[in-house]
Amino acid sequence: MTTPPTPRPTRVSRADAGEQVLQELINAAPAGLRKAHLVDQTGLTPSQVYGGTVWIKDTGASRENRPFTVTRRDGYRFSDDPADWTAYERGQLRRMLTTLHRLMTGTLDPHLQREPADPLARMLHSQINGMIGALEYALTEADRLTTQ
Repeated sequence: MTTPPTPRPTRVSRADAGEQVLQELINAAPAGLRKAHLVDQTGLTPSQVYGGTVWIKDTGASRENRPFTVTRRDGYRFSDDPADWTAYERGQLRRMLTTLHRLMTGTLDPHLQREPADPLARMLHSQINGMIGALEYALTEADRLTTQ
């Protein structure tokens, strides 16, 4: 006897998933919701909830004029506290800085060591080095401004 095939989840556009997740988060604000709760409340799959949060970052938060943050403790949320916004912004900048540092040390630096005349590698190295400097400056200023 064979088991019946598992039904495939219904396709939901990122925008539709985003609207559903957005409404749940607005209803819960300023409290946050974890992904599991959003899955239960919306009936979306975990990947659809993730896609919905991407849509919120790309479109929904600006449209609603609500800063969107994510923390391990609180989950996804629209906080009313500017300290939450700046903490999230600073954390994201640190993550970007780490990613760029690793790109430099793990790929671009060795690339230039092996092919020092490669114009693409030289240009990327120069531009990313500039981005790293700009991010480091932004984080230094953010730290200075938030401790005043």
